[in-house]
Amino acid sequence: MVAVDISSRGLQKCRALAEMRGVEVRTIAADLETYELEHGVYDLITDFYCYQPDLFDDVVGALKLGGKFILETFTIDQPKVADYGTRNPDYLVRPNELLSRFPGHRVRYYEDTIIDQNEGMHRGKRAIVRLVVEKVEPR
Repeated sequence: MVAVDISSRGLQKCRALAEMRGVEVRTIAADLETYELEHGVYDLITDFYCYQPDLFDDVVGALKLGGKFILETFTIDQPKVADYGTRNPDYLVRPNELLSRFPGHRVRYYEDTIIDQNEGMHRGKRAIVRLVVEKVEPR
């Protein structure tokens, strides 16, 4: 397993959780805007609360056929429902925006909703979008 993140603190947490669960993980501290993902090697790529649609082509290119990309991030409604999270509309998903971002691939799951979160330090309402895309053969 490989974890790439710009945050060294996030990678420390990743390594600690992996060790607790007996999972091997190789961590790479890098900015995906400059780090080159290998093409066609990953079964799964996840993206939680970092919305950079300009990276989607690279992410899908890094997946194996049948590989999945899972995304969860804030929607444009987040500033209306909570006082935390980004307020910059450039980093918030608009309604149905993601459905057209992956032409030629299969959207396996899509949800645009408001949730009540009660996990660790994350408590309260969140306006989120969840997406699972599967890489398929080009037609």
